Amino acid sequence: MSTRRALVLSWMLSAACARDEAPPPKAPVQEAPKPLVCDGLATCEASCEAGDADSCVKAAKAMHDAPLEADAPRLRAVLSRACDAGQAASCAELSKLLLYSPALAIDEAASKAALTKGCDLDSAVSCLGLTTDRSAATDEEVRKSATGPLTQRAAKLAREGCDKGEGRSCLLASMIGGMIDAPDADDAKLEAKALELLQQGCLGGAVDDCMPAAYQLAKAQSGTEALFRAKNMLRRGCDLGALDACMQLGAEMPRHLKEPIYRKACAAGSPEGCIVLGKAEKDGVAAASDDTKGAKLMTLGVRLARARCDLAEDEACRVLARSLPLGVLTAPAAEETAQYLTRVCERPSAVLCSDLADAMGETPGLDDPKRHRALKRLACDNGYPFACPDPIAKLGVYVPFDAPIVDRRSGLAWASSPGKASSFAAAASQCPKDTKLPTKKQLETLAEPAGGPRPFIKATTPPGARLWSADPAGGAGAPWVFDPATGKIAEDSGAPAIARCVRVIPKSAKPKGPTLSLRMDGQHLEHIVRDAKGKVLSAITIANPNDALSLGQLWDPKKASGPVAIEVAATVEWAMVARFLRDAKEQGLEVGAVWLAP
Repeated sequence: MSTRRALVLSWMLSAACARDEAPPPKAPVQEAPKPLVCDGLATCEASCEAGDADSCVKAAKAMHDAPLEADAPRLRAVLSRACDAGQAASCAELSKLLLYSPALAIDEAASKAALTKGCDLDSAVSCLGLTTDRSAATDEEVRKSATGPLTQRAAKLAREGCDKGEGRSCLLASMIGGMIDAPDADDAKLEAKALELLQQGCLGGAVDDCMPAAYQLAKAQSGTEALFRAKNMLRRGCDLGALDACMQLGAEMPRHLKEPIYRKACAAGSPEGCIVLGKAEKDGVAAASDDTKGAKLMTLGVRLARARCDLAEDEACRVLARSLPLGVLTAPAAEETAQYLTRVCERPSAVLCSDLADAMGETPGLDDPKRHRALKRLACDNGYPFACPDPIAKLGVYVPFDAPIVDRRSGLAWASSPGKASSFAAAASQCPKDTKLPTKKQLETLAEPAGGPRPFIKATTPPGARLWSADPAGGAGAPWVFDPATGKIAEDSGAPAIARCVRVIPKSAKPKGPTLSLRMDGQHLEHIVRDAKGKVLSAITIANPNDALSLGQLWDPKKASGPVAIEVAATVEWAMVARFLRDAKEQGLEVGAVWLAP
């Protein structure tokens, strides 16, 4: 084969091989990114995961609108993304969810971090949330936390929001003004501006403005016109989908107009709306009543309440508690629900504790007086005064109680307080005959062995006052003083003090004349009146000790004439005793002395 022919053949084979090879790949065409869609819970949640902050906010709202399709971990996820992306309102909601959702473990660190982020984003609500020190041990620590720099910053941000035309910011600024002792005139101006802006916002379609607008109208004005305007705000809010506005509107309407409003609220996802409507159907009160349908509606309401409570909606937890006596749940389910709500109560949620105690007391199988008292005590301790044995005392309203108190534990009789004295010398001169200022050792008997003050001395001492001792501190100089708020003794520093004079009583001392005994028998309060010879004149047993508040108003002076000795067992709440005695004295009870059991 010639060289020429070989070259031609080689070329032809190369060409053939070249035809058999795949063509070089083309550069991929870059497709335009698909636009993010947010037109419902699923799509908003997906767009949130893809990085769209607005979709995260909308996804959170969609979860609250459809709680049966949501859960707390998913809500936490979308709120976290929204907060991280700079949505300040989502930071505040995330903080609340992390503290109060019973479906999540409490995470105080993450909650505080969310509030800090929100405050950095100029959210007045978040800054104010940071002032609530859950670890504060004393009233003074709470006060300092509530009036410090963060509160001042929250006030400034709220006022700035108010200046921008935000009605709820005006309302918040007014509230903070009350905390930091701002001039009353400023608060009044802020409330007036809030009312004007909230009404405008509600009528303009701002659903969250309607309920506060109605509330402010009812608070600021009276008469038929104000009531009419408030109802208009509620009606507008209900039309916009505000469930609380619907329920309040239903409560304000005549009976024949309630049903359509509750049907609308239930259809929009209101637990209370479904329960109220279902009960009306079940009881034959609603039009076209249907027992089976009513039971289903009540069951739906309970499911909605549980789902919303999981999302840290306070009112839903309370609705769930109030549903316990209705018999919707089986006995095991009712017990499980009570335990679930107790966890929310302990976070703490003071009003829920009180509601739960009342509901359990009306529910067969849950009506345990010990649990009832524990829940009421927790509610009281966490700031809900109407769960306390003496709400007036819890609210800080001090009413002087003018009667000596005989403390059998220490063998001392304490004279009633004469009030504040201008000086130590003046205090000593105020002591009645046969009494004198207490020694340091006698003051020490006013403290509990485990620390803190004895309840009776705290309840009968004016707020902020301390008790002078006859003994000088360190052998010279200023006297010792006892602080009834803390149960501690310290050297006098010039703070307001009073003379609480005292005398020693014989160990054999007993009340003379007619007596009224207050004591606990198991879980019940016993109220027994005896004459001077010990004969029982009347005896009342009260299943719920809180009901004792009404006994004082029913006192009949004919039961026992002359000074009556009051014997109080150690297990009885002193605040309840003090309230009872104040009311009974107004009805003619003449108190000789109060005798405290050892």
